[in-house]
Amino acid sequence: MAGYKKFTFDVSFDDDIDFGRPRKKKPEPVVEAAPVPPPPPPPPTFSEAQLAEAQAAAFEEGRRAGAAQALAAIEQQTLQAIQRLERQSAEAIHGWHDRLDATTADLVRLARMIAVKLGCTEEQRLDRIETMLRDCIAGIAETGEAVLHVNPAAEAVMSARVAPVLAEEGVLGQCRVIADPGIAPGDARLVWPGGMAVLSREDILQRIDETLAEATASGHGSGMEHLTPGHAPSE
Repeated sequence: MAGYKKFTFDVSFDDDIDFGRPRKKKPEPVVEAAPVPPPPPPPPTFSEAQLAEAQAAAFEEGRRAGAAQALAAIEQQTLQAIQRLERQSAEAIHGWHDRLDATTADLVRLARMIAVKLGCTEEQRLDRIETMLRDCIAGIAETGEAVLHVNPAAEAVMSARVAPVLAEEGVLGQCRVIADPGIAPGDARLVWPGGMAVLSREDILQRIDETLAEATASGHGSGMEHLTPGHAPSE
């Protein structure tokens, strides 16, 4: 039993402990680093062509909005002018009969000016041509074919309008659209076997002038309902 010492209550274990030995350090906790966020995406880049296209689109949108606002302002001013003249006419009828003729002349001249200005818008010119085509649809339906002569500037637009009109009216036929340099913008001539219709701005203005002359000469507003531009059948 060599190397062993019999245990007794007076045995001290301090002799076997090395108090000068440094204590073992506790391991420090490992702190994980916060994840680094990814870099922001680069700003979008556009080519010169894309920038030019966007600029052109914005310009066109602004031009259309400006034209619509200008047209609305003109219509509002025209309406106010008509209302003002109507009030003046009512006052003249009640108090100054001798000025009625002059007031009526102002009204009919204003009506002519409005008719001319409204008739000069491109969209309304095309609408009048389409209206003439619809009014003559019966003649086209009988023969199945017709030729629409228009100003060269309106050929493409009216070509796209004609087919839907015939389909909508249930006409099984065709209507060719021909560019005619001899026809003024907004005018048209529709020809089909057995008939023809002509839309002429000069004829419209002549009929307006005749109606205005009659109304001015009589001192009354009779005939004012005929101031709306339309088309006339040709013999």
